[in-house]
Amino acid sequence: MNNKLIQEIQRKFDGKTKYQTFKDYITDIHFPYYKGLVKDAKIEFKFPLTVLVGENGCGKSSVLQAMENVAAGKSLSQRWFSTSVDPIPDGERPCFWYSYYSESAKKIVQILNTRIKKIEKDGRENPDYWEPSRPVAKYGMELFTEEMKNAPGASGTRWIGTKRKVEYIDFREEISAFDKYFYFENEPRKRTKQEYVRQYSKYLKQAIDGIFPKDRKINDKLRLRSVDTLQKKEVEILSFILDKQYLSVKIIEHQFYNKWGTSVYFTQRNNDESFSGSYSEAFAGSGESAVAKLVHKIFGAKEGTLLLLDEPETSLHPGAQKRLLSFILENVRDKGLQVVISSHSPAIVEELPPEAIVVMNQSAQNKFTPIQNVEANVAFQYIGHTNIEKTKILVEDYCAELLVKRALGFIDEKAALTVDVINHAGGAKDLFKEAVVLSRVNATKTYLFLDGDQRKDIPLGNSVADTDLDRILLDITGVETKNLGFVADSGKEKEQHPAEKRKYLDFLNRHCKFLPMDTPEEILWKCSGKSPKDEVEESNGNCYKECIAKWVKDDVAGDISAADVAYGQRKLCNAISESDSTMKEIIELVKTMVGE
Repeated sequence: MNNKLIQEIQRKFDGKTKYQTFKDYITDIHFPYYKGLVKDAKIEFKFPLTVLVGENGCGKSSVLQAMENVAAGKSLSQRWFSTSVDPIPDGERPCFWYSYYSESAKKIVQILNTRIKKIEKDGRENPDYWEPSRPVAKYGMELFTEEMKNAPGASGTRWIGTKRKVEYIDFREEISAFDKYFYFENEPRKRTKQEYVRQYSKYLKQAIDGIFPKDRKINDKLRLRSVDTLQKKEVEILSFILDKQYLSVKIIEHQFYNKWGTSVYFTQRNNDESFSGSYSEAFAGSGESAVAKLVHKIFGAKEGTLLLLDEPETSLHPGAQKRLLSFILENVRDKGLQVVISSHSPAIVEELPPEAIVVMNQSAQNKFTPIQNVEANVAFQYIGHTNIEKTKILVEDYCAELLVKRALGFIDEKAALTVDVINHAGGAKDLFKEAVVLSRVNATKTYLFLDGDQRKDIPLGNSVADTDLDRILLDITGVETKNLGFVADSGKEKEQHPAEKRKYLDFLNRHCKFLPMDTPEEILWKCSGKSPKDEVEESNGNCYKECIAKWVKDDVAGDISAADVAYGQRKLCNAISESDSTMKEIIELVKTMVGE
């Protein structure tokens, strides 16, 4: 769904004008001493949209809050301060630093933010004051030299921080004006909450209709701050994300319900006599109101804004989450936004490239370490999410299964959890028959990984004439097409079979891979470094099976069993190193399957 968008962003991000497109781009952030993160934790932003994935309480929100603090006028003390219940320990001073491309300095510069004790004007001590500081070498920063002091973009003993606009939205805190009053305020005296809302909603309706002036007071209080009517394009975007037919949307900031809050007023196309078509957040779902406000903020965001989103999937179903991601990616591409998201949602993460995914993983010391460049289907294994559809790799025998699993272990310690490697005892011909059904049901996550002696060039279906289809399929599979199991409606075989055969060829072209050598036993024998280097008879297709059996027999007294041979195969496979050239080929082939 979003592959094209991601490719377009990647081209811009890799281009020569990268820092003109993505202004004040933050390239990395470091945490020498910061909350629950491991000492000297580091996150690099290798793609303009980054998603932080992890368990609850793993530091995702803490990272977003630190990034919010890069904005002028923001202070981390508003988010993190010492109390008797949650004291900030004495010792190393909490801090973080980030790098960004300074247009003034014409280079990437480093900015340190640190917590200090400050004496306020009234003489009181503020223990939670944060401010930019000069670079510190022990944190891994470049020291600020005398020559730098007068350079463009410098100020005194440090570089000037980014001036970019920052928007932080925590979707768990997005409480509407109605909910704030109805669920969190005390019951009013002499009447019910329903009566109170009924009385003051008439003023909200006047504001919606444009007839309540901002300077009007009720009970000596100003009640209305703003009424924003979403533009036509914004309404279309919201309709796309939530799959509804909105005609208009208004966002109202007010305190008609006692405290300042936000109401959202929707008008939908009305196809039901029992429904007026217009309603406020009191009737709408919480996700509906939150997304309306997010669309409005992003639509009005300036170029180069740093957008921080904390769990935007809250109250949205997976389809809406995917469409919301599309809208965000479009604005990354068109406005040069840099976006950092914390999320538990596979729907948001599954299409993103590895460089866009950071897993916050718990260490043995109960600290959290950022792990970068993680495949989407691996990322959620770290937090125990097992409902993601696994990739299936079908192989011809046990040796091939061992090699694929060995490669998965080299790719990532948890990659094997996302893949089912299935040893299909029937051999290549049965796998080719099974692939007919796989192509019919469009099994995009299932692959055939065959022995190298089955290797054939597999053309795309539309490049083959009808008269050549059967011949080419027989050459590839070794099976007569009448035995492959193609189906058609009764009497329509001549019309439908060619289309199904072309679809089958397309499936094999994308989903059929081959081992680098003729057999997996040959790879075990030649690449393990454990087996004797005796000359073998290459003309015998089973020669390497026989060599392994003979090698195992030398270590076993008496007759050898199938279990003995399997043990020998595992021993040889485990001896193959990641640096072996053949294993490198297998790893790259497996990556193409796991990464799709």
